Amino acid sequence: MLFNADIDDANEKQKVCHHTLRHSFVSNAVLHNDIFLVQKLMNHRDINQILRYAKVNEDKKAAAVAKMF
Repeated sequence: MLFNADIDDANEKQKVCHHTLRHSFVSNAVLHNDIFLVQKLMNHRDINQILRYAKVNEDKKAAAVAKMF
């Protein structure tokens, strides 16, 4: 991939593949959108596929608690 042009073999973990891009997209989309919408955008039949990427953001947790009170 073009992203990997300047990365040498010693820095293999820094390389980007299509899975990296999908992971970044889904992780960001889940932070800002309904998880079921993201599921449809990614064309996943099973919500568990999306949940793999969904990390709980500490700021989002605090905002959710603040919203309740």
